[in-house]
Amino acid sequence: MNERISLCISGISGRMGQIIERLALHDPAIGTLIGVDVNIPQPAEGLFGPARLAEALALSRSDVLLIFHNDPLAAVSQTEIAAKLGVPVIIGTTGLEEHHGVMLFVYSKDIPVLPASNFSLGVAVQRRLIALAASMLPVEYQPEVVDKHHAKKLDAPSGTAMMLAKTICEARQWDPATAIQCGRVGRSQGPRANEIVGIQTLRAGTISGTHEVTFAGPGEVVEINHVAQTPDIFAQGALAAVKWIIGKAPGVYSIDNVLEG
Repeated sequence: MNERISLCISGISGRMGQIIERLALHDPAIGTLIGVDVNIPQPAEGLFGPARLAEALALSRSDVLLIFHNDPLAAVSQTEIAAKLGVPVIIGTTGLEEHHGVMLFVYSKDIPVLPASNFSLGVAVQRRLIALAASMLPVEYQPEVVDKHHAKKLDAPSGTAMMLAKTICEARQWDPATAIQCGRVGRSQGPRANEIVGIQTLRAGTISGTHEVTFAGPGEVVEINHVAQTPDIFAQGALAAVKWIIGKAPGVYSIDNVLEG
C-alpha cells in the first residue's frame, strides 16, 4: 500500500495505547491517527468515546482498527461495528474466551481479524521453539509454564501463558481441558503425571512480563524463556500487524502470519 495508513486505536488512553500512539506518531507508514477510549472526559479533536466508534471510523476513513484494552466483551462488540464498515481489526485484548472467538470468527467472514495475546515477535519465535521441543522430547520431559507480571496485570494466568500451554498440548496431542493445571494447592495423591502442563502465576511489583517454559526430564532440564524488557516491543509488534493486515482477505489471522511476512 503506497498511501499512509489511517489508524484508529481503541484504548488509546491506556498504558499500551499511549505507547502505541507515541510510536505511531513517528512511524512514516501511519498517516491519520485517531483514538477511542472510555476515559475521554469530553470531546477532543481525534478522540472519541466508545459510543462514537462507528462515527470515528467513518469520519477518519480508518484503514485499521487496533483494539488494545482489557475488556473482551467490548473488543468483540467493537469488532462487530468495524465489520459492518469493512474495517480490518487487530485485537490485543487478553482474556478472550472460546465464545468470544466464535463471534470473532463470524465477523471474520467480512473482514480480516487478527487477535493476539502477545504481539512480541520474540514470543512468536518462543512458541515455535516450544512446539518443536514438545514434539521431539519424550513424554517424561514434564512441561511447566511460569508467568510473571507486574501487580497491575488483572488476568491470571496471562493469555500468553495459556497460549504456550495450549501449544504444548497441541504438539503432544493432549486435551487442554484436562492437561492444563493452573497452580497447585495441598497434598497430591501421587507423583506428578506426565500428561500435565502446569502453569504457575506471579503478580508483584513492577516485574516485566516474563514467560518461562521448562521441560524437566530424567537428569536434565530444558528451558525456553522470554523476558519483555520494555513494553515498546508489544507496540512495535502491533504496528507491524497493522501494516501487514492491509489488503488481506477476510479471515482470522495470527501473529505467526505477520512473522512469516
